Amino acid sequence: MPTVLVIDDDPSLRRLLKIQLTRGGKYEVAEAEDGPSGFNLAKKLVPDLIVLDLNLPGENGFRILKNIREDRSICLVPVIVLTGDDDAESVRTALSDYAEQYMIKPVDMKYIEKRIDEILAVRAPATGETGADKWKM
Repeated sequence: MPTVLVIDDDPSLRRLLKIQLTRGGKYEVAEAEDGPSGFNLAKKLVPDLIVLDLNLPGENGFRILKNIREDRSICLVPVIVLTGDDDAESVRTALSDYAEQYMIKPVDMKYIEKRIDEILAVRAPATGETGADKWKM
């Protein structure tokens, strides 16, 4: 079963995403409430996809995104940025740092699930492997 890591300091958003994504046994969802713990959990779990807020305690989401892209063990994991920042500079920066998608809160939970489905369908290997097995180099 694919794993989605949600890194966001808003417990309500994490809970709503978890409910939406775990419905029907579709995804496993791991959670982190700040940047450093989210990055460490990403390295430990090697999730299939990361949903990342930009405004995080500890270290902001831009730095976490850069750290993800610079770490060989998780650099290929797709990242969806989900944030309240709607300025053009934030969008440009996140996409230039190779975020797959930039979404502005509030977002419809069914829409984000659909985008996760689409991203993982394109990136999933033919073997059906998930997590660490999928991203071995």
